[in-house]
Amino acid sequence: MRMFTPYALLAALSMPAVGMAQQPAISPQLDNQRIDQQTPEDNTLRQTQRREAGFRGTESATEQPGAQSEANQELTNYLAAKLYLANQCQIELAEMAANQAKSQDVKNLANDIKQSHQQANQKLVSAMPQLKQVKDLSGNDSDHATRDDAATSQNADTAERNARTPRDRVASNLRDNRVANSNRVAPALSSDTQAPVDGAAQKLLNIERRAIENNHKLTKQMFSDKQGEKFDMCYVGAVIGSHNWMHSELSAIQDVDAPQFMQIVDEADNKVQQHLGTAKQLAKKMQDQQSNEGSTSDSRDSTDSRDSTDSFRN
Repeated sequence: MRMFTPYALLAALSMPAVGMAQQPAISPQLDNQRIDQQTPEDNTLRQTQRREAGFRGTESATEQPGAQSEANQELTNYLAAKLYLANQCQIELAEMAANQAKSQDVKNLANDIKQSHQQANQKLVSAMPQLKQVKDLSGNDSDHATRDDAATSQNADTAERNARTPRDRVASNLRDNRVANSNRVAPALSSDTQAPVDGAAQKLLNIERRAIENNHKLTKQMFSDKQGEKFDMCYVGAVIGSHNWMHSELSAIQDVDAPQFMQIVDEADNKVQQHLGTAKQLAKKMQDQQSNEGSTSDSRDSTDSRDSTDSFRN
């Protein structure tokens, strides 16, 4: 059996330490060079990751205050964009009700809802200019109608232009170009305006948009075959359901460090509760009218039946 001398054991035990000592140390200068070599894309990616972490609530309390501020702003922008879309839905339904409702009370309610939610969106955009990038609800019938009308008008203009002389066509084209330039509207997505949300918040907002659009289409389909009093009752019922939900969501928005936004939320919630109360009163009024009409009809049928019986007996 081979024996190790104390010197051999000491040399063997000291080998890992020597190996570790031989590993090259990273100098502060090299570390600074690596930081300097980081690209703007790397910095943007890290900022996005910090915002997403803060939005999910997974950011450590030891993170810098700037990252927490960005996460709070991201949350505020998301909630504001969500409220903006919900207001648009109420505005479109109110416009339809104002045109198709039979009862003047229902028309008045629709006009009040339209005005209140328009004012709320104006305040949101004024407080948060980034919301200008939030597009309107897609698939609106008014948009399709506008495009169809434009196509019909274009076809008529084309036929008219073909009947003109070349000189007349040149003059007409110049005039149309001047009108088009004067009526041009700025694009919804501006390259020099920062998006309201990104990352995980943007994905959530896209889901919210699709949900609102789906509900909006289903509601409009429900109204499509309703007229007169049936339309009035259907719209008032939709107002009660949607405003109940909006009140629940608005009253749940708390712990958001954005005083101006919270003031808009409080004002919107007050208006929503007012509309909800008016809609409930109208629903009860229409139910009472239907009950009275039903009682009157039953009484009239009963009287006619007795008259017929007496006539038969005589």
